[in-house]
Amino acid sequence: MVVPKVTIRPMRSDDADEVRRLDQLILGDDRSSTWDQQVTRFIELSDYGALPHPSLGCFVALRNNMLAGFLLAEVQAGEYGLPRGMWVVAVGVHPDERRQGIGRMLVEQLQAQCAERGIDSIYAVLRPEDARDMTFLASCGLSASPITVLGQHIGG
Repeated sequence: MVVPKVTIRPMRSDDADEVRRLDQLILGDDRSSTWDQQVTRFIELSDYGALPHPSLGCFVALRNNMLAGFLLAEVQAGEYGLPRGMWVVAVGVHPDERRQGIGRMLVEQLQAQCAERGIDSIYAVLRPEDARDMTFLASCGLSASPITVLGQHIGG
């Protein structure tokens, strides 16, 4: 059996709706409100070249011209005392396309882009229940960092 080739390319604004649908399929939730505040802003600005640095870290994986996966990340320049580097916001692979190396290809594309741009650190913030994601990112070379995240749930 021949597996069709996967193409990784930078995300464009016309990919946003498909990526939203895949994200919702994977998580079962619609996170559009956070998309519209964060990710779509980077995608749309990158189309117009309005950012001082083109939007980095946003990629899609295509197989047979269909969305098979995505990776969303952004550069943080040390705001609020966070370490400088590339911060992964989300990685998703269509359930039917998993375990075929697509997620790894997306991370490798991010790593290559970081190396080209002189960005020497990649971070991802995960919840303890995201064990599958932790295992995957660890297999791609990410390891625990010295950052501590504190939180508190308020309300009922």
